[in-house]
Amino acid sequence: MIYNRAMLVAGYGLERGKRYRELRHSIVVVLLDGDFLGNGIPLYRIAYCLKQPSHYLDLEPGQGIYIANTRDKDVGTALGQLMADITATDPSRIKDPVLSRSLEMLKSNKGREIMGTYYYETMKKYKKEYEAWVQKEMKEKYMAQWRAEGREKGLAEGRAEGIAEGRAEGIAEGRDKGMKVTLVSLYRKNLISAEDAAAELSISVEAFLKLADEIAD
Repeated sequence: MIYNRAMLVAGYGLERGKRYRELRHSIVVVLLDGDFLGNGIPLYRIAYCLKQPSHYLDLEPGQGIYIANTRDKDVGTALGQLMADITATDPSRIKDPVLSRSLEMLKSNKGREIMGTYYYETMKKYKKEYEAWVQKEMKEKYMAQWRAEGREKGLAEGRAEGIAEGRAEGIAEGRDKGMKVTLVSLYRKNLISAEDAAAELSISVEAFLKLADEIAD
């Protein structure tokens, strides 16, 4: 609740260069299904104040956080009637004309069309972000797997070739060959770009593409 109010004040309450006394009124209303503190009060207010044993001063008159109990539906009071209107599902039972028209519009075909369009656009946005995240995760996963496999394959081939050509030279050559084979394989599966593969081998893109043509499937 405090965070939401801070964002409201920071974003809309006071323009840069203005004095604090020019702070615009900002009220956060929180609707809870129940009594916030259990004191039997339908509406609580949280505000900044100066409190001393013999003195109390409200530092932000007219501002603060209000916490309303939506279960308090005493239609004999303005607050109770408002809670009854807010929680109603039938527009005809809502006394407040603005709330009644809004709910009726949302339940209409036009309202469903508006909400459907909003839902579609939102899901399209998150789908695109999710796909980008998956692509990034898959790339990192395969790159880590490639490095591990390249090291193992290179070491294995290096050990075998090192028997005849010298252990140190064989391990280096085998590792290099294994890295090249694995990178070409990832490139053919569209899991890594030619640019990234070339960068891993410290060669040009043209040299990598030539290498890919030389290595058989």
